[in-house]
Formats: sequence, structure tokens, C-alpha cells
Amino acid sequence: MNSEIYVIDSLASKGNSVVHRSSYITKTLFAALFLMIIIFTQNNYKLIAYIVATIALMFVAKLPVKKLITWSIYPLIFGLMFAVSQAFFSYHMAITTMLRVFSTVLLMLFFITTTRFAQIFNLIPSQTLKNTFLLTYRFFFMIIDSISQRMKIMGIRGLNQAKLGRRMNAFSSFIAHSLLHTIEKAERVYKIMMIRGYSGKIGIVADGMNKCDLFFIFPLAMVVWICFA
Repeated sequence: MNSEIYVIDSLASKGNSVVHRSSYITKTLFAALFLMIIIFTQNNYKLIAYIVATIALMFVAKLPVKKLITWSIYPLIFGLMFAVSQAFFSYHMAITTMLRVFSTVLLMLFFITTTRFAQIFNLIPSQTLKNTFLLTYRFFFMIIDSISQRMKIMGIRGLNQAKLGRRMNAFSSFIAHSLLHTIEKAERVYKIMMIRGYSGKIGIVADGMNKCDLFFIFPLAMVVWICFA
């Protein structure tokens, strides 16, 4: 099971571009400001310019641009439903909605593929919520691995081609074993964490501002110039 979450996490963790090395605080502020500009922009040509600017940033960050653009197209299906209803009143408004959806999704993909999940979770003020997201995030990958392995075993045994009754029986056993295996693994991980000194709080080393943050001065200035041009 080649999850997109795996790919996103890998891109954010293993990237070594100037964008990846920038402070997560700078990237968060940049993304937030850029998003606000996109939301309040009515000019379709400016929205297209924002899309081009985001794609250019993806190239600078050495991201798989084609893959990310493909992912960005999927949410357009939902945006299209809303845009169709607007088309009865104004084609311009419908096109604006589609461009906003596409540019917003592109921007968010750029942000999460250059910023590690742990850094994003560090923005949460509540320590309890921060711990919950961090533990859930890591455990989520463990569950995916477990399910993926069991799905492969089912395929090897030919259960996917079996009769409906046998498939239903195999699927119920699959769910039960996966649940038990997940609980067992969770308990084992918790005991290991307790041995290593876990006391209900997970500390995250926050990256400070650095010279790579200066890179965002140019794209930010360009976006603001397009906005007020």
C-alpha cells in the first residue's frame, strides 16, 4: 500500500533544499499570508500567476512537481460541484472558484512537503493535543504497514478470488487480527516509551531562524507585488 502520506512524509523529512532548511515558522507565516491573498483575490489572471509562482517554488524545493499537480487536481472535482452552481450566475465567479481551489491545494501541498509533520504539530499551543497528534502520526504508519502486509498475504492465498462467503469470513478475520495486532503493538510501544523515560510529554526541538529564511523575501515580495499590481 503506497500511501500518499508516506510520500509526503518522505519528501518533507529527506529534502535538503533551501526551502526545506528554512525555519518552519517562516514557512508557516509565508503560507498563511499567501493563503489569505489567494482567498481575497478576485482577479483570475492574478490567481494564475499565484499558481505559476507556487509551481516555481516546488521546482526550487526539488519536489516531484508532476505528482503534486496530479494530486491537486483531485480536489477540483469537489470544487467543480460548487463552481457549476455559480456558473448559472457568473462564469467568471465559477472560474475564480476553481482557480482558488487549485492554487490553495497546491500551496498546502508545497507547505506539507517541505515542512515535517513534527514541526507542524509544534505549532499547536496545547501540549496534550501536540502529544496526541505526534503519537497518532507515528502510529498511523505502523498500522498501514500491518494492514499492507496482511493484504498481501490474503492476495497470495487467493482469497481475493474466493467465493463471497469465504471472502467475508476472511475479511472479518482480517479486521479482528489487525485490531488485536494494533492493540498489542500499541502496548509494546508504550512500555518501551515508559522505559525510555516517557512521562506524558514529548519535547520537540524547534528550529530557529537561519539564513535560509532570507530566500522567502523574494517570493513574498513577488506575491505582494502581484496582489497590488
